[in-house]
Amino acid sequence: MSEAWQRDPRTVTERLVERGSVYDVDALETIYDDDQYLVFVETGGSIRRLGREENLALFREWAKSGATPLLPEAELLHIEEARDNAIVLLRRRMHANEPSRLYELRLRKSGDIWKVSGETVTPWPGAHDVPSDMEKSTAAVADAPQVGETSERRREIIRQYFHRVDARDPALFDLCTDDVELVYPKFGTHRGKAAMRAFGARMGAILARLEHDIDGLRFVDSGDTIVVEGREWGELADGTPFPDGSVSQGRFCNVFTFEGDLIASVRIYVDPDLASNDDERVRLFRAGEV
Repeated sequence: MSEAWQRDPRTVTERLVERGSVYDVDALETIYDDDQYLVFVETGGSIRRLGREENLALFREWAKSGATPLLPEAELLHIEEARDNAIVLLRRRMHANEPSRLYELRLRKSGDIWKVSGETVTPWPGAHDVPSDMEKSTAAVADAPQVGETSERRREIIRQYFHRVDARDPALFDLCTDDVELVYPKFGTHRGKAAMRAFGARMGAILARLEHDIDGLRFVDSGDTIVVEGREWGELADGTPFPDGSVSQGRFCNVFTFEGDLIASVRIYVDPDLASNDDERVRLFRAGEV
């Protein structure tokens, strides 16, 4: 059964950038088609072609070496669909000391699932050519900076947080300090695990099901704070599914603050009108659509 992100070339592209940036080979194997290949226009105009397994082998080596995650910097320039094929143009920069490059992604649809079947990477027009890691091959991997252990450990705690939220697992509270702060629209600002339990009970009465795209979470770290952007979907207690993909998009942003390896604060920024039932404001903002 396909997941929501697999049914749209845009979200497949977003997933590719997100999971590729952290060398998640398992995720990439679900994104790339069996015959996927990459054509790389290297500095000086030479061409390098990598098959699927060669491409994945690079990401495995980077992951194994603990290489610093790639920048998630990407600008989607154009999407064109024609029946079961799509082309996505993407401006992408992977390292702070490298210029942007132009990515042409070719996607193929099988059933209701889109997969990346090919990529062509060329220098961005007018950019000064700096050899990229792909051009340097795996020889440079051993010298790559190491991922911060504290940061990666906390990111994994956040993933566990969302797993436990989705499963309604009371072990969620074991991840938090006793005086954890919780901020949520309409619920307000509260402290303590009792308040978090009360919030969970109220959400449980509203929702029949809630799922987060945990593999697709995007992280930004700053000291003891980690900002997380992601997508969620599910059903209300009355069976209404969300998001609808038009008015509601299922996007959210959480700001986590840590004390050691415990979550001390969760500030959740999301539209609590998950299924767009607030007709008055929907009409207000959708009037005369742009």
